Amino acid sequence: MSDKKRIDYPNGNYYIGEVENNLPNGYGIMYFSHGLRFEGFWKEGKEHGKGTLIDDDGSRDEGEYTDGNLDVWSRKSYDADGNIWVDDGSELKDRICP
Repeated sequence: MSDKKRIDYPNGNYYIGEVENNLPNGYGIMYFSHGLRFEGFWKEGKEHGKGTLIDDDGSRDEGEYTDGNLDVWSRKSYDADGNIWVDDGSELKDRICP
């Protein structure tokens, strides 16, 4: 059974949501120290299931994750005004891992 709690990480990231065995598990939100946040489902500490990566400017990437990896075929990207846009995925990787 998952409990809801906050996990703080040494790099400044923090997670609020369902936790099992001290890992994100179930629904929760990860706040990244560089301004992004991931809202969605987790399994054993990795993004797993439906999720949305949201930039501090309001743009977002939605899709299905498996073991922390975004299924690029399920990905939908939106700018801050809600308009859909497409890129090759490299910009997304650069935003997650600066």
